[in-house]
Amino acid sequence: MKSTPQKNFFLRCLLIIVLHLPIAVYSQTAQLDTMFNIGSGADAGINELIIQPDDKIIVAGMFVNFNGTATGRIIRLQPDGEIDSTWITSVGGADSDIRGMALQPDGKVLIGGIFGLYNGTTTNRLVRLDTNGNTDSAFIVGAGPNNEVQGITVNNNRAIIRGFFNEYQGTPVPSFAVLQMNGALDTSFILPTESFLSVNDFHILSNDQLYLGGNFTTYNGQTVNRIVRLHPNGSIDTTFNTGTGFDAMVRCLLVEDSGDILIAGTFNTYKGIPISRLIRLRPNGDRDTSFNAIVPSLATLDALAIDSAGRIYMTGSDAGNLFLKRLLQDGSEDSGFNIVGTGFNGNITQLAHQSNNKLLVTGFFSLYNNQQAGRVARMFTDASTVSTENIFTQDNVAIFPNPFTDEFYFRIHNALPGEIHLKVRDIQGRQINEGLYNTNENISITTAGWMPGIYFVEVLNNQSNKFVLKLMKL
Repeated sequence: MKSTPQKNFFLRCLLIIVLHLPIAVYSQTAQLDTMFNIGSGADAGINELIIQPDDKIIVAGMFVNFNGTATGRIIRLQPDGEIDSTWITSVGGADSDIRGMALQPDGKVLIGGIFGLYNGTTTNRLVRLDTNGNTDSAFIVGAGPNNEVQGITVNNNRAIIRGFFNEYQGTPVPSFAVLQMNGALDTSFILPTESFLSVNDFHILSNDQLYLGGNFTTYNGQTVNRIVRLHPNGSIDTTFNTGTGFDAMVRCLLVEDSGDILIAGTFNTYKGIPISRLIRLRPNGDRDTSFNAIVPSLATLDALAIDSAGRIYMTGSDAGNLFLKRLLQDGSEDSGFNIVGTGFNGNITQLAHQSNNKLLVTGFFSLYNNQQAGRVARMFTDASTVSTENIFTQDNVAIFPNPFTDEFYFRIHNALPGEIHLKVRDIQGRQINEGLYNTNENISITTAGWMPGIYFVEVLNNQSNKFVLKLMKL
């Protein structure tokens, strides 16, 4: 059809209107967020994931390099995936794998695993880091656990560790230990008579009550069948009535804000009632009969997460096939979240949500649908806007003309002398331009060969402030 001045004018007006609207890319959900800038990511598996209240991300595991930066198996990332240079990360770090991690309410981080040294200092498989990533000398481990630490849960008063150890600081313990916040054993917690308990997951509540789940059938000589809640002194809380419990292993626990608890495992019954692999219990131990999850009877669930809308994410494998699915609050599968294509090419270890409700996924994968995803990825969980949230904004930034045709200009008014790092990405997150520029000059970007459409200009100044602007080529 022949172009006319009236048609061209109409198209320009339409594009300008679209440019000034919130840009929404309605596409297949469960899509990788390519604006999550991890580069090549981790060079080996990630076992643990923490999202801080400020949305910064801590990952830990087996890796010794993250996006070209040497790191001792732990690193903190900015909310957009770039390395946080303010948090101390050294090639020293942990001298072997980190397999457990927890964030204290004060922002300090406990890590455990099979390492014997941290930053060259003997730590015996357990160490606490301060809010800057330095070793916290106030947490005294001493001889510590005599074998591997696999998990940590913490509140304001206590830290509990679990693993394959049977001693802590020379005192016999049954594969878990309750610690004071200085690293010493909490002797007010009376340990059970069993010499070993197979604990796969646990959670301490704010009132110091403790959930334990695993493959144990007794606790302190009493039948509990793989799930128990303990009082702060270590005695069994009988108001959490689980009856005959589960017929097989509990693998994951997730305590909801309501006090309800999601439990995943290899079980097929609870209190003698058929239940396949996933159940929600009330705080009194009763099954939530409004929740009926359909999980294959041979599936193994590895991790759970819940978003602000109460939707549940679960990952695991079924007959060797990996899966990541979302359930609605009643347990039915949410057809609005689908993995189409090859998905992740390795196991998922952890799931968590940032405040923007995007899903963070960690594990042993390097690809998602043949896109690079170096063991940590961020995914859209709904038909969603492109990831252009402003991490830093300033009113003195000018970009013109917008829309543009063959080139555009960029300038920061009244800027301090120095360089800015500028990147341009297309709407699919692919980087098409990058350069270092002086802040006190007009920057001209030639766009020959660029297709018409929406682009994002990502700017980092010499004070490490970052922001993103959107523009359109006609």
